[in-house]
Amino acid sequence: NLSPDGRHMAMVSADRDLLETFRACLNLDNRITHHVSGFLRMHHRVQWGDRQFYNWLLSIGLMPAKSLRLGTLKIPDAYFADFVRGCLDGDGSIAVFTDRYNTFKNEKYVYERLYMQFTSASLPFLEWLHASIGRMVDVRGSIIARKPWPGHSPYWNLKFAQHDSIRLLQW
Repeated sequence: NLSPDGRHMAMVSADRDLLETFRACLNLDNRITHHVSGFLRMHHRVQWGDRQFYNWLLSIGLMPAKSLRLGTLKIPDAYFADFVRGCLDGDGSIAVFTDRYNTFKNEKYVYERLYMQFTSASLPFLEWLHASIGRMVDVRGSIIARKPWPGHSPYWNLKFAQHDSIRLLQW
């Protein structure tokens, strides 16, 4: 999480050991504290300030309030699949389910469905992600507008159906 004063936050709902590893990787001695999220879940948090790191994050396209303002990023093609995997882990989902919707017509109409999607409050970011994925992998996908919750910003889903999802997951 970036703030204009150069302070950074890492919040993890997983094990405290993960933050210990994170702290060690960045050579930080800052303490790990508890934080309660807006959904009343307890998280652990490490907070630190480093103007040089902050400026580097800005130089590659990240910014404060990025969820609403994010656009294109400078990700080399060689690392783009890893970037997409990180997007899927952070703001994406994979859904697998048995579709029995048309069994009233014929009991044999049972299908396994697979969908992969990315969610963002930044339409320009999802449009860039969609175009970049399409350039590197022969998949189509579609962007779907979602109705926001009262008092929240609008958001969108970049969704891939079964065959495109399989190709992306293999990539």
